[in-house]
Amino acid sequence: MIDVHAHYFDPGYVDLLERCGADERVVFDARAVVTLPENLDLGARIGIMDGSGVERQVLSMSAVSPYLADRAAAVDAARCINDLHATARRAHPERFGFFAALPMPHVAAALDEIGRAFGDLHADGVTFTTSINGRSLADPEFEPVFAELDRRAAVVFLHPPGFACESRPIAESGLTWWLGAPVEDAVCALQLLKAGFPLRYPRLKIILPHLGGFLPFLRYRIDKSAARRLPGGDPPSLQLRKFWYDTANGEPESLLHAVHAYGADRVLFGSDFPYWLGPSYDHAVHYLEIAGLDEAELRMIRSENARALFA
Repeated sequence: MIDVHAHYFDPGYVDLLERCGADERVVFDARAVVTLPENLDLGARIGIMDGSGVERQVLSMSAVSPYLADRAAAVDAARCINDLHATARRAHPERFGFFAALPMPHVAAALDEIGRAFGDLHADGVTFTTSINGRSLADPEFEPVFAELDRRAAVVFLHPPGFACESRPIAESGLTWWLGAPVEDAVCALQLLKAGFPLRYPRLKIILPHLGGFLPFLRYRIDKSAARRLPGGDPPSLQLRKFWYDTANGEPESLLHAVHAYGADRVLFGSDFPYWLGPSYDHAVHYLEIAGLDEAELRMIRSENARALFA
């Protein structure tokens, strides 16, 4: 199995973000898992992977993003997390890859880090949160970054920042991750469609987490409401099949519905490690087996789709 949704960061990176004035919500969420042995000890992590039949994790930063107002601080933070991931990859090249973080919203610095990440560190792709300091990924200012990633035919892994789309009712109800995160996933995907990403960046390989949030369940409503306002002519439900989606959801019926909505060839295994540990991690791995998928679909989701994507 190849896990495309697995996080890794250390206290030094979180301390750096805090010193540089990162959003306190980012730091707070990171503190919850950063000192867990399963997060910090790569040997312990590999032991858990072995016990679950996971061959490889592609590491990413989760919501702990280096998106800082000061350019130099953002560059330092992005280089810090990318160097950490590259070190893990060098130590265990058969077990870990990684998605590089970029010092957004600083476009020129992000382009420099793309070159370093792919050229020197051998990243498997890049990662963004589904919004950048409250701005859509489709913001025209970010166009050079996505144009360069498209030129490289890069894999792009997205993850919600955990800000609940700045919704006070969601945040004040304590539902930021329960409800807010899948909303952020779905909003980002539709923003990208409205901006014509599949047409403008046809070589870009975008992975959305958590089965795309609510998207599989809203296809008819989205098609009925939005088709005439999206570039390209195809209904949104077809354009959504141009993205990939990971299984970090846990509900067998939702997985079946997502496979029906997107196609089994667009779904990838993801565990949300180390936020899901113990029984939750076991469920993330094994709920695929009880969802009613056939053997060919299981092989695709567990590893074949990821091998093709990263090839």
